[in-house]
Amino acid sequence: RARAGRLLLEFTLSLRATRRVAMLGPPGTTRNPNDFDVPDMAAKRAELELQRQDGDLLHFPSPLPPLRLFPGTRFEAVSCNGVPCEWLHTPGCESSPVVYLHMHGGGYYRGNTRIEAGGTSFVCGLSKVRCLTVDYRCSPPATDGYRTGAFPAAIDDCFAAYKWLVDPRGGGASPHHIVVGGCSAGLSLSLSLSLSLSLSL
Repeated sequence: RARAGRLLLEFTLSLRATRRVAMLGPPGTTRNPNDFDVPDMAAKRAELELQRQDGDLLHFPSPLPPLRLFPGTRFEAVSCNGVPCEWLHTPGCESSPVVYLHMHGGGYYRGNTRIEAGGTSFVCGLSKVRCLTVDYRCSPPATDGYRTGAFPAAIDDCFAAYKWLVDPRGGGASPHHIVVGGCSAGLSLSLSLSLSLSLSL
């Protein structure tokens, strides 16, 4: 429990540091944290589209720096009951029966399986567990290029991915060895998934 608590704290601090850079800019810049600019969504969407076309999925929109991954991290795309997902493997994770099922953030209208790969790779690398990230459908109107679906499409996708994960013909993981979590909207989805699973028993 102590180790899990430390890992969670490190993950939380890394996310806070990332968000601080997003709000205040790189170190050395002067900006009042209480002054929040209204983002130009059209410009942000165009920037994200260019990043997707370039295959630059491991970078947030500026001014955030490139993500730093745990050494030896590799990715593996997989379809989970028709839902596109991605395994995140770190050295030594295959020997553990534990799987971290991660739902990314993004306000329900954007995001992908790589957007929080930096934090999740270090959590899984230090704890030596595998991570399966769900590329759930975003709420319309989403940025062009994202899979979209009206509520409760995102919850349905997460539920379908979980069912694949525990299926012996799919992920083959034991329900007792699955940790469900996420960031921001993903955390809400992880709670919704947990509630859906409890209601389905």
